[in-house]
This record gives sequence, C-alpha cells and structure tokens, in this order.
Amino acid sequence: MLDTTLAGSRSVTTPELAPGEYRYAVLDGQADTIGAGRFDVNAATAEMRPDRVEPEAPVRSAAVTAGSAGVGRPLRTSPWPYLLVILLLCGEWIVRRRSGLR
Repeated sequence: MLDTTLAGSRSVTTPELAPGEYRYAVLDGQADTIGAGRFDVNAATAEMRPDRVEPEAPVRSAAVTAGSAGVGRPLRTSPWPYLLVILLLCGEWIVRRRSGLR
C-alpha cells in the first residue's frame, strides 16, 4: 500500500490497516530515502482502555462509630439553616430601612 502526502492541505491516505507488521520509508522528491521504520497494527489492544478504579470504603471517625447522640444527616441537607440566613438578611434590611439608612 502507498501513503502519499501532497503539498498543500490535501492528503491521500490508506484505509484502515489489517492487523500485522508493516514497514515504511520516507522519500524526498528525488526518491531518496530520508527515513524508514517498522510499526505493528493489533486487532484489539488494552492500551487505550481506562484503568479500573475501585471506590474506597467510607472512613468513619471514632466519634461517629462510638454511638454519639447528635449524629444525623449533614447540616447542608436541611432547609432550616438557609431559611435562618434569609430571615436574618430580611431583618437587617427592615432595621436599616426604619432607621433611615438606604
């Protein structure tokens, strides 16, 4: 098979190669060999497959595993802290408006 690169932006290439061992030669305009080499084509390879990552087991601190009474869901999952912040901001706005600050 022949693979030719033409001057300019156009190139002509070979179709997908069958598995096997191939040799190539790089020629200049006067058919002199500039470089040569060998490459292999495999039917299936694990080279591009991502590595398998096993998830780690969750680590629990000694305070949590000791059966402390206040253990529950995280604070960020409850709506009450967000409502408290909104109420405090609204209260500050009302106090500022009544005292004449705008």
